[in-house]
Amino acid sequence: IALFVSVILLILELRVNNRLVRAANTQALVSLSSPFNLALIQDRKIAEFYARGATNLMEMDEIDKYRYKALLIWWLIFHENVFFQWREGLLANHSYQAWANELKQFVKQQKLWLQWDDMKNSFEKAFVVHVEQLIKDGQAESPAARVRSTSGE
Repeated sequence: IALFVSVILLILELRVNNRLVRAANTQALVSLSSPFNLALIQDRKIAEFYARGATNLMEMDEIDKYRYKALLIWWLIFHENVFFQWREGLLANHSYQAWANELKQFVKQQKLWLQWDDMKNSFEKAFVVHVEQLIKDGQAESPAARVRSTSGE
C-alpha cells in the first residue's frame, strides 16, 4: 500500500511540475517579446518601420532593407521558439494559440511571402512548413486574391 501511495504522489507531483514548467515557459515568452513591443510603443520611427516595412520595401535603401529583414528574422526566431516549445509539450495549447494567432497576423501584415525564400533556410524544417502554410493561407485571404476569386479568374 505504501508503494501504491508513493506512486500516486509521484504522479501528482509530476503533473503539478509539468503545469509549473508550462507556466514558466509562457512567462519567459512574454518576457522575451516585451522589449520588442515596448520599443514599438515608445519609438514612433520603429513603429513606422514595422508597420510600413512590407509596403515600403522597394523604396528602402540597402541599410533599411537589411534592418527590416533582421527585424523579420528576429520575430520569426521568437515564433520558432514558441512553436518548438508547443510541439514538445512545453507550452499549453491555450497559450500557444494566442501566439499562433499573432504569427498568422504577422505573416499577413508583413507580407512575409515577399522575403520568405531568402530567409527560410535559417529555420527548422517543421517551422518552415508551418510558416509556408500560413503564407499560403495569408495570400488566399488577401484582398487581391478575393478580387481574383470573385471576378472568376
